[in-house]
Amino acid sequence: MTRIKGKYVATVEIDFDFPQKPYLDLCPFEKIKKMVCDSLTPDMEEMLQNEIGKLGKIKVHQQLADLYEYNEGQEDL
Repeated sequence: MTRIKGKYVATVEIDFDFPQKPYLDLCPFEKIKKMVCDSLTPDMEEMLQNEIGKLGKIKVHQQLADLYEYNEGQEDL
C-alpha cells in the first residue's frame, strides 16, 4: 500500500494583552497564569489533534509560557 508521509513544523506565538476587569472578577490572577502556563499547551494539542483526526499525530512543544500583571505607566519589561 502506498502511504503519504510528511512533517509540518510551525511556531505559534500568542501575545496576551487584556484588561484585568472583568477577568480577575471571575478568576484570580494566579489561576489565570496557571491556566496559560500549564494548560494552554495540552489544550492546544488536543484541539489541533481533533482537527487533523486520524491523518496524523499532533505534538505541541512548549518553549515559553509566562503571564504577568502590568500597571499603566509602568515601564515595559
